[in-house]
Amino acid sequence: MSHINLIMNECIMNCKKCIIHCKKMTGMKDCIAACEDCIVCCNIIIKCNFNNKKLYNYVLKLCSIACKICIKECKVHKEHDACNKCVESCKKCINLYK
Repeated sequence: MSHINLIMNECIMNCKKCIIHCKKMTGMKDCIAACEDCIVCCNIIIKCNFNNKKLYNYVLKLCSIACKICIKECKVHKEHDACNKCVESCKKCINLYK
């Protein structure tokens, strides 16, 4: 498994844990939605074998944007361990695009 896929899988795993945690509380729909979008974008990177490097870079940029949104939503709930782990995983994804 490639380095990128490991980072994406970690992000997916932590987003799923965050969703599970947040579904137990009220007022967390924005956090859950951001995590769900992040999972979709990370899965695209993992599952698609891009022949076109430019297209791959655009999708990686999309994933980076989804992760930034996820970080913004999860930081609101920084007192929750699941949200903090999600933030840290999303930061790793964003660093791939830099």
